[in-house]
Amino acid sequence: MMPMLVGVIMCVIVRALIDMDSKKKRGWNYNLLVMVLCSVFTAVMVHEYALSSGGAMMLGVGSGATGVGLINYGKPVLAALVDKLNDSVNGTSK
Repeated sequence: MMPMLVGVIMCVIVRALIDMDSKKKRGWNYNLLVMVLCSVFTAVMVHEYALSSGGAMMLGVGSGATGVGLINYGKPVLAALVDKLNDSVNGTSK
């Protein structure tokens, strides 16, 4: 149980530090969703592979930092999908 807490706490700390250091504010909705996603991933991996506290800490830091890539990649992709959906619903096509 302790390694899982260490991993999840490290993930949350890294996500909070990255958000505070970010020059462009993305909004709490994206950051909260990515923080939950990365924390759940960390908890599942620590539980599945029975990592020690050190391994859980490194996994938490790594998955928290990977969240930046998820936001930077996912936001334009989701915007494009929403545009395509709107176009198909409205009957317009590009």
